[in-house]
Amino acid sequence: ALPAALALLTLVALVPLWIPGPLPLQDLPNHLLKVDLLQRWLAGDPQAREVFDLNLRPVPNLTCYLVLLALSPLMDLMTAARLYLSACVLALCWAAWVLVRRVNADDAAVALVAPGVVYTNFLSKGFLNFVLALPLYVMALTVLAKDHLGRRDLGWLCALGTLLYFTHGFVFLALGGAVLGLALLMRLPARELAVRLA
Repeated sequence: ALPAALALLTLVALVPLWIPGPLPLQDLPNHLLKVDLLQRWLAGDPQAREVFDLNLRPVPNLTCYLVLLALSPLMDLMTAARLYLSACVLALCWAAWVLVRRVNADDAAVALVAPGVVYTNFLSKGFLNFVLALPLYVMALTVLAKDHLGRRDLGWLCALGTLLYFTHGFVFLALGGAVLGLALLMRLPARELAVRLA
């Protein structure tokens, strides 16, 4: 019953993203403009190349632009943004479900709040990178919540950490803090407490 309820709530959470008209997200026009300018620059537009340079340094907050740029040949940018945000909603709901089941399966109903967590001030401000960073962070915590981390788990943690760095720098730092905090807690005799805190 809980998976069905979570699926239903997740579908309901997707509805506002697909209401016709522009999405009322404060920074969305800025994000879409950056992708449009990047498209023009890559296509060799002389005006875009005269005013802008391509920054190839490995800096945070690139992920949403790369995803939207990859989707742009297939659809308009607003539809690409809707698809991107829908994927974020689905990813957060799935990640929350997996984390709660791993940490405390008896209270798995807690995962039902995930569809509502998507609609925070960060989404209304149009912080597209932060919205994607949330499910990545929860996925990383799910890996950390295992009783024993093997090489494969560490590989997943490194991959998620790297993706998180390129998605949102602050959330990447929060994951670093969680890893350090859990490492310290694991040294304490109350190992169960550390797993529950994850």
